[in-house]
Amino acid sequence: MTTNKTFVDKLIQKADELELQRKADDLIEAATKLAHDTVGKAGALAHDNLDKVEGFLDKAAAKVDEQTEGKYKDKVAKAREQASKTVAKLADQRPEAKTAAPAAEATETPAADAWDHATDGGSVGSDGDSTPAS
Repeated sequence: MTTNKTFVDKLIQKADELELQRKADDLIEAATKLAHDTVGKAGALAHDNLDKVEGFLDKAAAKVDEQTEGKYKDKVAKAREQASKTVAKLADQRPEAKTAAPAAEATETPAADAWDHATDGGSVGSDGDSTPAS
């Protein structure tokens, strides 16, 4: 083997000297933690403001129905329901929800319950009976 190092060999040696792989791994770990924490905070905000979000979704759906004279009522209802499910899914990403996940799986999501209250004036309780909205 020759004593002359190629340019690539010199780059690899310098990267090793500067510990670039370790630093890149540390950066990835920090970015992952930050993203996880951000999703958790967004989930907590969604959970804490679920009533406001549901109210906004109701108003937005009603406004679209009004503007389109009900022509797309079914599509608006589907979009509104999907938005509600998405907000509930985000709310489930909060740190507190992850520790209580097994109990939460057996019940409806808060967003689904709020949708039931908004659309038919009641929700289905854990025993399957309808209960009036309060």
